[in-house]
Amino acid sequence: MKSKAASPLVGCWRITEAARWSHDYLDMVRTAHFEFGSDQHGRVEFGCVSADIDYRPTTIDGQPAVEFSWEGFDEEHPICGRGWAALTENGELHAYLYVHNGDESAFFATLMTSRPAPPPQKPMRALPLGTRKQRRRKR
Repeated sequence: MKSKAASPLVGCWRITEAARWSHDYLDMVRTAHFEFGSDQHGRVEFGCVSADIDYRPTTIDGQPAVEFSWEGFDEEHPICGRGWAALTENGELHAYLYVHNGDESAFFATLMTSRPAPPPQKPMRALPLGTRKQRRRKR
């Protein structure tokens, strides 16, 4: 069996611009990005959207590209769709994301040197004293 060459899109791409959403929205939760792994899976995260990607390498106008489906959450609501991403002649990523029965937008991204930090954890809320049940009862 012939081994597949890795797509030149493999890596983490910082979303720098979107036609539909503002930069403030894109980075609302964490650094907006596309990530394409060597196993034809990846992630997209922007705004409140966090989703897994299943992609296939292809070419668009002679440039290396991927076509993908994606599924995840927008806040706590399930969301899915499809899209594509292609390298431009200057090495930038041009992508288009379609939300199933919803919005669509063009994106531009640049290759990152490292993965973005995970989102901050929500602090646990402390309960007032005297509200916790005792674990052991005296006999």
